[in-house]
Amino acid sequence: MDDDDLLDRIETLTREERGLRLAAGPAGLSAPEHERLAEVARELEVLYDLRDRRRATAAAGGDPSQVGPRDADTVEGYLQ
Repeated sequence: MDDDDLLDRIETLTREERGLRLAAGPAGLSAPEHERLAEVARELEVLYDLRDRRRATAAAGGDPSQVGPRDADTVEGYLQ
């Protein structure tokens, strides 16, 4: 996945996440919607981590194309 694909995927998932949250209304989300929102959030965390590590690698003079995604369990374990 190149940087343009990465940013496009982040944008697509962000729109989906926003749509799910807006569609919730006063009754909240259905169980499948909650599951999908959790999936989207996990994938976004992985993609943001990949984007940030690629940028850091490039800033340090490395080859960002050599940086791959980490699994969601690793990324979720980071403290903000």
